[in-house]
Amino acid sequence: MEEHAVRGVPWTLLSYAAARGLMLLAMIPLARLLEPADFGIVALGMLVIALARLLSDLGLGSTMLYRPDLDRSQLRTLLTLMVASGVAASLVLVAVAPLLAIALREPRLTWVLVALAGVLLLNGVIWFHESLIVRELAFKRRFVTQLAQSGVYAIGAPLLALAGAGVWSLVFGQLAAAVTSAVVASALAPFRVRPGLDRAVARDLFGVSAGFMSLGVVTFIRQNVDYLVVGRTLGASSLGYYSMAYRLTELPSSAVAEPVARVTFPAFSRMRTRNEDVASAFVPVLRLVALVTVPMGVLLSATSDPFTRTVFGEEWAPMVPALTALGIWGAVRPTWTTLGWYLNSVGEAAVLARYTAVSLVLLTAAAAVAATVGTITTVAWVVTTEIVLLTVVYARRADRAAGVPLRQQLGALLPAWSAGALCWLAARATVTALDGEGTAVALVGGIAAGSLVFVGTLLLVAPDVVRQAIRQVGRTLGRDSDVTTDSAT
Repeated sequence: MEEHAVRGVPWTLLSYAAARGLMLLAMIPLARLLEPADFGIVALGMLVIALARLLSDLGLGSTMLYRPDLDRSQLRTLLTLMVASGVAASLVLVAVAPLLAIALREPRLTWVLVALAGVLLLNGVIWFHESLIVRELAFKRRFVTQLAQSGVYAIGAPLLALAGAGVWSLVFGQLAAAVTSAVVASALAPFRVRPGLDRAVARDLFGVSAGFMSLGVVTFIRQNVDYLVVGRTLGASSLGYYSMAYRLTELPSSAVAEPVARVTFPAFSRMRTRNEDVASAFVPVLRLVALVTVPMGVLLSATSDPFTRTVFGEEWAPMVPALTALGIWGAVRPTWTTLGWYLNSVGEAAVLARYTAVSLVLLTAAAAVAATVGTITTVAWVVTTEIVLLTVVYARRADRAAGVPLRQQLGALLPAWSAGALCWLAARATVTALDGEGTAVALVGGIAAGSLVFVGTLLLVAPDVVRQAIRQVGRTLGRDSDVTTDSAT
């Protein structure tokens, strides 16, 4: 990968870490000021908004990154299509909001969706300029955009909750964050693009974006069908517990794997257009992502009980068993994410869409049965099993069609997972041993013991992997090259 892209990794990781960190900090007071049912209702609303945003994007955001050869005249058509689609989606949502509230059995959802339609109205502007920033590898500017957006939510939503706004503190927090994102991303875009429309260009763009859109829609439904099943079958309160556990355990992926993919996807796409060897650059990325994310998910699973009681309070205790299961899901998902974005960069989006569609059918049936006969914990274990199986499928596809042999993938992943298994055992044993010392003591002790075992195991069984990871981080931070950092700043 070119050095300019590699140097963007720290800024991308920092932007996601800051954004997720601020959101987590906001969740702590919000969880104590609001009812779990408030989170459940807004989770349903944001689920609808996220799907509508994905549909309104039409796969064009990914197309901009996949096609680095697009010139400014073509980008004008892209901007027009994305903005128009966002406006249309917001109007449609306002019209169907009452029907969606009836279908999901939540009367309060109608006005929540009407208010959140404002997020869709800005969707085209936000996604175009954010994609443009990433396309030009201007990752420092993306960091500023993410920080501003998350900061507005982290400050505004708790203040509104403290003032007694209830569920609307979450809604207006999202609206304020969207406005902030649109303004800042537009102001920091590397260059200005005016709207315009060329029908020939539009047909060409849609020809490329169709695969990305189909994969995006199927993947989104697959990733959120558990929300729909839990909300409809077990109610808003159960969804509140489940959605909080889900948000926590997606941190390894959203804070590490997805930020790395934000860099590697456009970088690998550029390498593909230059007929360079993409596979050899991918394996070190897969190894480093696993080394960072596996202990994060494993430790959250092993310390789920003291973590929940210490951070959120006793009223969130029903979340603990689901958090235990989803912590394992959170450790596996970054590998799936990394494999998926690599396959996208080499033109496999349509194939992945077919794989994911099959997985969606099976997951929907299994989750529905789990929610009917069990609890949110049963659903969580179904979701965890599904991500493991789908990751295996993606790995086989990377082997057969994308030039990354399974033995290389296993070589990259086994050190992290071997150490991760021992890490879980050490952390859980420590939490159990310290059960009578207070939840905070058990939490700190579990994290410390698990972390020491993880690092110690790596140093004993795979010291070369640790040295390679350190060199890779050093390269990322620019300690072995004089190449300057992001020139867009």
